[in-house]
Amino acid sequence: SGIMGGGTARDLTIKNVQVDNIGWEINSYPGYQGDPQGDARGIRIGGAENVHISYCYIYKIGADGINAGGSPENGYANNTIHHNILLDINDDAITTKHSFDIYKNIVGRSFNHWNDAGGHPDGISPQGNYSRVYNNEIFDVHTQGIFMNPVNIKNYHATRVYNNLVYLTQRGIDEDIYNVKGRMY
Repeated sequence: SGIMGGGTARDLTIKNVQVDNIGWEINSYPGYQGDPQGDARGIRIGGAENVHISYCYIYKIGADGINAGGSPENGYANNTIHHNILLDINDDAITTKHSFDIYKNIVGRSFNHWNDAGGHPDGISPQGNYSRVYNNEIFDVHTQGIFMNPVNIKNYHATRVYNNLVYLTQRGIDEDIYNVKGRMY
């Protein structure tokens, strides 16, 4: 991973970081079967309490762009992921567990670049309770722009999704990063 926090991360801020080309080249080898260890993630946080990831640029990642999980159910906005740009991600651009607000991110070109690399690439995938996903721009993803995916949760609840823009373009992977950065708000 570009940045990895194991165990439970508390009171952690990741801000203004660029992570690129993590696990990208190795995935292009014929016969490569994905990244079972999760080492090709841009930012991976094992457990999250009061974790905030913002203003990061994450590009050309072999697995998930941001993978933050293991957080307890502490209501809304205990953890935030906002104002990030994630492009060319081989699996989910952003995937989280409980108590995350995910807003004002630009996610583009999240798709399985290699036929044998596995993965189920979505734009944003909140997998826990007390999640809010709003005011994001998501374009050119391989499967769902936003995928509510309750993994190992019997009573999935309190997830809100609103005011997001999800679309496909003609330009797709040819879009210049500087055009995308110009849309950041």
